[in-house]
Amino acid sequence: MKLIRDKIIDFFKTEDLKQSINVIVKPISLYIYDETYIYIWCFCIYHIFQTFTMLLIIYLLLKILNREKHINRYYNGVQELQS
Repeated sequence: MKLIRDKIIDFFKTEDLKQSINVIVKPISLYIYDETYIYIWCFCIYHIFQTFTMLLIIYLLLKILNREKHINRYYNGVQELQS
């Protein structure tokens, strides 16, 4: 005797059911994709812009910190020998 679980698995293995589900799901998924397409692109462009902005901020911050380090050495009387 088959368990209910096995009966359900066998039911979903039939080719007719796969075709029926595909016929129902495909238009729905296309509709959802068409409606969200522009938002997905905006999301991607926003994250690319945000990544470049953060990299620029990190670069400028490191540049400022490096300049501050040299200024502090000059005013504190620490002189380095240049070779």
